[in-house]
Amino acid sequence: MGGQVNIQAGRVILRNDGDIQTFVGRGDGGGGNITIASNFLIALEDSDILAFSSDGRGGIIDLSRTTFFGQNPSISVSNLSLNELLDLDGNDRVDINATGGIESGQIFVGNATFVENSLTALTDALVDTSALTAGSCIARSQDSLGSFVVTGGDGLPSTPGDGGISAYPTGTVRALDEPTATSIQEPDGVYQLPDGRLVLGRACDQGTTLARPSS
Repeated sequence: MGGQVNIQAGRVILRNDGDIQTFVGRGDGGGGNITIASNFLIALEDSDILAFSSDGRGGIIDLSRTTFFGQNPSISVSNLSLNELLDLDGNDRVDINATGGIESGQIFVGNATFVENSLTALTDALVDTSALTAGSCIARSQDSLGSFVVTGGDGLPSTPGDGGISAYPTGTVRALDEPTATSIQEPDGVYQLPDGRLVLGRACDQGTTLARPSS
């Protein structure tokens, strides 16, 4: 008769070919039983759970009281020879097998679909990089900002129908200057805006006054 393996733990993690086995190489004894009760069971890197009997009945593997996650898992009760069972080691797969020479055993696995169905696909653009870099230098300002309003020129028109008297000369039309490319200023640190956002930017030179960055 194979061994009796009972594991109770908060979490069980198998790595680097960390197998759990009950093994009967000769005789008609059963393959033994493996029971794991935990919050979750994670098996990685060719870690197998086997309850094998060469000439008898395969064992019972009970994972119904845990949530099982395996790397490329293969759960099978098909009858395997001893050599076929040994070949399961080193196949870069997590094998759960309860095979036996006369009859296969039983495998019980808990339902983990509640985790699989709750997964959400991530978007291609997780972070808007343009929102992380300030387009101008950062200057501290008070909560209340001033304003500049142009309401028009003083005085009345010379005759009805004439335009208003402008306090600024408008007789000369000037051509617009050709636009010139502005150099990119490298940020010198991370700054926190009044709304709590963090941006990469650079401090303004002394005497420079800028409006608060738009949200």
